[in-house]
Amino acid sequence: MKRREGLPVNHKKVYKIMKEKDLLVKQKIYKAKRKSTHNKPKATYPKEYWGIDMTKFIIPSIGWAYLIIILD
Repeated sequence: MKRREGLPVNHKKVYKIMKEKDLLVKQKIYKAKRKSTHNKPKATYPKEYWGIDMTKFIIPSIGWAYLIIILD
């Protein structure tokens, strides 16, 4: 609890006053992303390695470019 000008002030008091003055802002609720239903490639033999990576970058003269690397 903080004091300013001798009056007790806390978040509950501020919330109450803001609600009375209709100054509350509705908060955005973000939903968790769903897991992809696409199957990722899997190794079928021992010591077989699969790796996939993708990155996005900008080339000033062209625009956005995507680089996808697949290791087999």
